[in-house]
Amino acid sequence: MDTRREQLLRVGVELLRTTTPDAISIDAVVRKAGISRGLLYHYFEDKDAFVIAVLEQASERLRLALRPDPSLRGPDQIAAAIDAFIAFAEAHAAGFSAVLTGGVANRKVAAVVNRTRERDLAAFVAAIAAGAGERQKPADHDVLRVALYAHMHFMEGAVVRWLSHGEITREQLRELILRSLDGTIAAARAVVAPPGP
Repeated sequence: MDTRREQLLRVGVELLRTTTPDAISIDAVVRKAGISRGLLYHYFEDKDAFVIAVLEQASERLRLALRPDPSLRGPDQIAAAIDAFIAFAEAHAAGFSAVLTGGVANRKVAAVVNRTRERDLAAFVAAIAAGAGERQKPADHDVLRVALYAHMHFMEGAVVRWLSHGEITREQLRELILRSLDGTIAAARAVVAPPGP
């Protein structure tokens, strides 16, 4: 990738710490990068193209952060992924909250947000399902997958609430997500194999 283009994307991702995708200012980007507007438009057709590329870059960073560490046991991999998710959300609080609460008005940008978010959700759910469902029959994975998607939305909601209100500590947030995940997995297993009379 071109070094200058990479620099511009880094600046854009950095702005997501305090700025929503819709509010990213091209003037702020070129000022921070020390370049002219014309040079930015050499790499990106318009502001939408730049913002979309920034969100795709941020999504790729999150995807890489959530990759399972093969040196860890299954439960430790899950805990590490949740830690990475919280850290990423905290580091990009404004953009993260806007994306997850529907605070993106531009339709083209919103479509990319939805597509990359679904990809990130699918990767995270697959990683958890692989560890949590390893003793289940293949047919049981559908129930587990639905349950884990629901849990992902719970986790996103809890993190967004924590970012905006800070009512609980980071450690409490982490524990809440982990314990909720345990409950979600247990509920999925109960649906697949309900207890006998």
